[in-house]
Amino acid sequence: MSSKENSPKKIKATLNKKFGHSREDRKSHKPRFSPAGNSDIPAEVPEKTYGSKRGQLERELRAKKQEELEASQAGDGSEVSTEPAAEREAGADRGRFRNEGKPRFGGDREDRGRFRNEGKPRFGGDREDRGRFRNEGKPRFGGDRDDRGRFRNEGKPRFGGDKGAPRREERPWMRSRPDNRQKSDTPNPPWLRRVLRLTTEKGREKTENFLAEGVRCVQEIVQHHAEIVREIFVVDSFAGTELLQAITDRQIQIQTISTAEMELISTMVTNQGIIAICRSASVKPDYDMARFLTLVDGIQDPGNLGSVYRTSLGFASDGLLLGKGTVSAFNPKVVRGSSGTFLRVPFEQGVDMQERIMFLRQKGFTVIATDLHAKQDLADIAPYKLRKVALLIGNEGSGADIAHIQHADEIIKIPMEQNLESLNVAVAHGILSFQIKEALKTGG
Repeated sequence: MSSKENSPKKIKATLNKKFGHSREDRKSHKPRFSPAGNSDIPAEVPEKTYGSKRGQLERELRAKKQEELEASQAGDGSEVSTEPAAEREAGADRGRFRNEGKPRFGGDREDRGRFRNEGKPRFGGDREDRGRFRNEGKPRFGGDRDDRGRFRNEGKPRFGGDKGAPRREERPWMRSRPDNRQKSDTPNPPWLRRVLRLTTEKGREKTENFLAEGVRCVQEIVQHHAEIVREIFVVDSFAGTELLQAITDRQIQIQTISTAEMELISTMVTNQGIIAICRSASVKPDYDMARFLTLVDGIQDPGNLGSVYRTSLGFASDGLLLGKGTVSAFNPKVVRGSSGTFLRVPFEQGVDMQERIMFLRQKGFTVIATDLHAKQDLADIAPYKLRKVALLIGNEGSGADIAHIQHADEIIKIPMEQNLESLNVAVAHGILSFQIKEALKTGG
């Protein structure tokens, strides 16, 4: 036999021709009947079954019951139902889904008092007698609701005692000062709203104005900086005739107000009867001509900053540089602390202290920082280093920033007794300003 006759396709075709099987018959498991006289091929091949033997027996049993049920219904002349017998028998007595049957949880549905008004309530007893849900019954927490004084104005208060009386005595010592301002239902006039806005930092920055209060402050600003004064308010009984005459000579507008209105706009405990609105203006230091500057790092107390301005003016300082975090120079307390002289000292505020230190060193300044743990004082520094000095002072409690101190050229301290830890920042600035001024005179 040749190789072509022994090929798989040839053998397969021969078997199909002999036994009568085709590809379609093999896929559907339905073999064709053999020709007559061929007894080798069975006349019927049983259908292939799937699943376990138990599952096959259950399917045969259900099929048998279905045939018996259809036969019995066909004998009675009723319509044959396709629903299984076991399910139809169970469904006939399913009272929980039928109105005429039993309810879901047992008993007749009409007698279920939990869901009927005429029956028993859900938690037992008659619903009308449940006092904790009726005004005429007992309250939820016991007792008659009308007698519960915690929730009635005529009863006792929640924490005991008479509700009409105050819980605790008033404590006037908790206030910083007595509030003698008169309250009125009428809206504030425009000038009053304009002045009250300047009592806040945000209002001063937005309007670029500030308040100068007190006789000495107003006199100082009117005498040396009359061009920045916008308006002055005085009370009816103000007795400063010379100051009023100086204001009139400089053609500054004066507005007379009542004592109650002055108390409303004043930021002092005891006002002096005069307040001025001034324009925020300052002169920047001349870094080319300056020989002594003060770097202020993080001073928060307005009174201390006002004193620093006064000592700077007293010892002929060429200017102040206020770093970020320092109180504003136009704060009303700074203005009063300096007695209005802060405008006579050139200054610049909101500066980057690190950048400004580098700038001053390029200009030839010797940056001197103060520190309690320094090992030298001002007298130990060589005279040639004191020709142009920039003095760095810091916060009242923690001093200057350590990063700024590390960039300084010299670090000094004020010699004093060991039993005193430190001095006030304004006092220390005054002492060092005097020493630096004397060194500048000596060094030429």
